[in-house]
Amino acid sequence: MAQDICSSPGHGDLPAPAFHITPTAAQEGEQVILWCQISWKSPVTRIIFCKDGVQVHSLKAQQGQESYYIHLTMTKGSTGTFTCGYQHKDNSNRVRNSALSAPTNLSVTGSGSSSQAGTSTAGACRERCQR
Repeated sequence: MAQDICSSPGHGDLPAPAFHITPTAAQEGEQVILWCQISWKSPVTRIIFCKDGVQVHSLKAQQGQESYYIHLTMTKGSTGTFTCGYQHKDNSNRVRNSALSAPTNLSVTGSGSSSQAGTSTAGACRERCQR
């Protein structure tokens, strides 16, 4: 069985995806977008978004899709370091993890922090997503 992708950042054997947060700072109640872009040739089955080494959201991958995103509504606990990765499950149910993306810091402006990551909605882009 594969290790937890979020807590094992250097142990993936598939290439790391690109990751962006727009914007990287926002006030409580505002929304930010977390984008995870995967190489077109990568055989992907699941996209994972991590915050501070813990999985906060996952999406089922769609065939032929390279960009995935979630909308995060900022709360006091949204501040943290975010990454994304992906998994591939082969015909023998063997799961392989990607390396995690480069980390990106997200901060809540004008407030403290708590343990909650915020609420999110997810989506995907068939073509390159607008940033």
